[in-house]
Order: sequence, then structure tokens, then C-alpha cells
Amino acid sequence: MQRLKKIQSFYSTVTIVFANTCILFLLINVIAHFIPSPLNDANTENFYYTPEYLIKNNPNLIRHIHDGKPIEDIKALYQARPNVTSHPMMEFTTMPCSGKFYNVGFENCRYNSMVTQHNIKSALNKSIWVFGGSTVFGDGVTDDETIPYFLNKMASSGTYINFGGLSNHQKMEIEKLILLLQKGYRPSKVIFLDGLNDMYKITESNFDAFETPNRSVNAYSHNFSIGTIGINKNLLYALPVIKLYYKYRAYYLIKKGLINAEVLGNFAQVNSLYTQNPVLHYYAHEILLHQYKNTTQSSKKLIEYYQSNATLLDALSNAYHFDYAVFIQPIGPFLSSNPFIKDTVALKNDFRLYKNVQPVYHALTTAVKLKKIPNYYDLSDAHHLCTYPYVDLTHYSKFM
Repeated sequence: MQRLKKIQSFYSTVTIVFANTCILFLLINVIAHFIPSPLNDANTENFYYTPEYLIKNNPNLIRHIHDGKPIEDIKALYQARPNVTSHPMMEFTTMPCSGKFYNVGFENCRYNSMVTQHNIKSALNKSIWVFGGSTVFGDGVTDDETIPYFLNKMASSGTYINFGGLSNHQKMEIEKLILLLQKGYRPSKVIFLDGLNDMYKITESNFDAFETPNRSVNAYSHNFSIGTIGINKNLLYALPVIKLYYKYRAYYLIKKGLINAEVLGNFAQVNSLYTQNPVLHYYAHEILLHQYKNTTQSSKKLIEYYQSNATLLDALSNAYHFDYAVFIQPIGPFLSSNPFIKDTVALKNDFRLYKNVQPVYHALTTAVKLKKIPNYYDLSDAHHLCTYPYVDLTHYSKFM
């Protein structure tokens, strides 16, 4: 009987200690979740109005931009926006979908009333492939309001296929082009509409331009993939208290000068921070995104990136017998006349969204106009041709 009482007492003590430990652990993580982070992430909604905001607060403007569509249809259009999903080879791709406004299917191309699921396979060869980010894809517009749709409508010959992808930059687009060629498809022409995504990603990145991921978190996918998840490794890094520790440790080491852009970029060296401590590398990378960048160096980096891509596209076009052209898009964030900009002064004072990139955009368009990049053409002034060129800060309306 005495032994049973000792067992019960021991069990009770262990249970209380375990319960209190769990409560303390939970409390620490809750507190850590609410402690301010040293990552000063610029919230774009502080600088411009979203379509969702205008639907609620200025329906007349959003209806005018969308050619008088009923407000409920406009609301449904934005709610139906597809997301991105994983891809076995590429960093990510637009999620296939079927609906009233957005239809994405074979080889992740976006359909319209002229290019459909029924004729895409027969239309793909000897057609004109159009690559780009969400601008080409048509974020905020219906299938029959995208740039490739209007190209098809205006064309006397040839079929334009919409291979635009949400958030794509040119490296991903070339990877998609190569993948399609490897699968045996052959275009007659290839068109790229680029500028915004490349400029932001390459300007802010601490990686080499050719090794810059579209999303910095994807640079660590091998370390933190489904196949490598383990309680002793990846899951612990998701805890708020662990995240907070690494954020402040990265911030401290940057302030001390022990981590800088050069340290982050030297990922191929033996015992580099990237290979030895990818979590610390990631948070240091995120902190440095919001600091001043040398815009002269960034301009050189972006222009050389495009020049090298042009050399690669030349080789591909000669080997696979297609013509190509790259167009630099108009970029809404730099237009003071853009009605979606909420606070022009605040936007122009932000490093990541304006100060680090506006001079780079100017240098790029100047280089294109001076023909320093073969087969690249400048469309940066195209917004002057219409009254309401945008459906949000950067994506074009049907009027463009």
C-alpha cells in the first residue's frame, strides 16, 4: 500500500511538472509571437489602395476602371484569383483552375475564348508563346481581357499562347521555355514582357543575379522540404520563440558588421553561412532587403543579367528556329498619376519599394533605348496612351 502511494505521488509530481512545463512553453511562445520583430517588412497596403479597398470605399472608380462591370462581378473576379503551387522542376507555377474568370490548364497556360482546353494541344506548335509575370497572365482581368487575348483578336495570322505566370521573373520564364522545348513543342515566335519582377527581385537580393530565387524562402527548400521535416530540426524552427531568437541574432550580427551582403552572397564557399546555418542566413537576408542598396551596382547587375539572358535566348532561337523579342513594361509604382497610390511621399521614402529600384528602372529603360541589350524594346511610356491603364498598382486594365 505504501509503495502504491509513492507511485501515485511520483506520478502526480511528474504530471504537475509536465503540465507546468507545457504551459510555460506555450506562454513563452505566445509572448514571443507578440514581441516586435527586427524585420521591418514594408506593408504595401500602407502605400497604395488595393482593389478590395476600392470595391468597398470607392466603387465608382473601380467600376470605371473595369469598364462598368457590376460591383459584385468585380468583387468575384478578385476573390477568384488563383494562387501558385509547387512544380517538380520550377520554383513554383500558377495553380490550374477552372471558373468564370480564370482558366488555367495544359502546360499551365491560361485559356481564353480563342485558345481553349479543346484546341490548345493542336495550337501549341508553330504558335507565338507569350511569357511574363502576372501582367501577362492577367491578374485582375478575365480570360478575355488579357494581353495575349487582345493580341489574338488583332492578329491576322498566328496564335498567341498565354504562358504568363503569377510573380514570374525572366529566369523562371526561360526555364519554362526550355522545359517546353525539351518536351518537343516548337514555337514560331516567343515574346517576353518583363521588368517589374526582375527589377525588384534582383535589386533586393544578396545572391548573384543568375541564382536569385523568385522568393527568398525558396532558396532553402532542400533543407526544409517535406522529405526533410523532422521534430529535431525543421519543426522547431517554426516556433515563435525560435524565430524571434534567429531574427534578433541576425539583426545583432548585421549591426556588428559580422554579416553583410558579401557574406550572404558567398554561399558556394566551404563552411559558408548559407550551408552551415541556413536559418540564420535566411533572416539576415530578409533584414538586408530593407536597407539601402547601391543603385549604380544594382543597375549594372540587372543590365548584365538581361544581356546574358539575351545571349542565351539568341542561342535557343537559332537552335530551335524561332524569333523572339523582350519588352520592358510600364511600371505603375513610379507614376505619381496612378490612382492606386495612397501616400506618394511615404512610398518614395521606402527603400525596398522605391529608393532602391526607381533609379534602376531608369537605367534599364535608358540602356534598352540605347540598344545595349539586343532584341529588348522599351514600352515604359505605353501608359500615356490610355486614361485608366491599371486595375491595381501594377496590373493593366483592358484599356492598356
